Amino acid sequence: DYRRIVKGRSSAYSVNLNGEVTINRPVEDVHGNGGILTTVGDLLRWNQALAEERLGSSFTELMEQRGTLNNGAEINYASGLIHGNLENLEMISHSGATAGYRATTGRVPEARVAWALLCNASNGTNAQTALGPVRLFLEEQQLLKDLPAAEGIQLSEEQLQNFTGQYRERYSGRTMSLRIDDGDLKYGTRSMIPLSATEFTLGASGPNVQFDFNQDSGRPQFVVNGWQTSGQIWEQVDPWEPSVKELAEFVGEYYSDEAETTYGIVLEDDELKLHRRPDTVLNMSSRYQDGFRSGAIVLRFHRDSSGVVSELSVGIPRVYDMRFSKVQD
Repeated sequence: DYRRIVKGRSSAYSVNLNGEVTINRPVEDVHGNGGILTTVGDLLRWNQALAEERLGSSFTELMEQRGTLNNGAEINYASGLIHGNLENLEMISHSGATAGYRATTGRVPEARVAWALLCNASNGTNAQTALGPVRLFLEEQQLLKDLPAAEGIQLSEEQLQNFTGQYRERYSGRTMSLRIDDGDLKYGTRSMIPLSATEFTLGASGPNVQFDFNQDSGRPQFVVNGWQTSGQIWEQVDPWEPSVKELAEFVGEYYSDEAETTYGIVLEDDELKLHRRPDTVLNMSSRYQDGFRSGAIVLRFHRDSSGVVSELSVGIPRVYDMRFSKVQD
């Protein structure tokens, strides 16, 4: 019963980029993810129970059994747990978020070390925050060792320059940029170490990034080798600065049968804005031809055979390409 009063229960808050704080707490009957009331102490007991197989060896084994994709590839994800590495040590962990709550817990079996961190603000904890003191402890115990640096080849800045620019992920419409900094090709904040003229690795443990050139456009594109990025293709695209006349082509109402929702796209002060009920107004910034961004929301417009805007595709972190049809006047 979500209406039940629980002594000591924390409320959750969201903090926006301006530092403004608002209550952001789920109030609903939910079981499982997003519906558990717990403490850091309980999470540590849970980790210990799994490590010591208190629930039975078969239970721990099933919880930690990696999933297998349809193509037979084994992935890092198990039953609500993720296998990973902390330098030279195996790590089993998971993080989560709902509304303004943030949580992360995990353990390093070899070192018999576990951790749990909970926060009730959206700008608070993440997995890396928790791993800070874990690293310090493991280094003190001389258990943590740096992996050997990846051995790469030398590419000239001219060769690296061929891969710089803005890229769009083909299916989700998300964008990222590759740049050169201090002689390195950068993937976000990570240096890309060249293994060949078209293959790079992101550090000693990867993943690897493989480039080729689109047969139609001749422009570079790449894939990131990993189970979480399977099937994703990043294509180089040009930034787009539309005129006010071009922006006006997108104005109108768009309706989704699936979401049972109408979005309004309006032109205000020569800028596009998205209106969503009851009173949300979001600024839209252009990324590439017919593609826009509003915070974490990806907005892509589609045109009919005559070139007239006919659909809006909306993507958020866990949903992509939800279609909204343009409502005809």
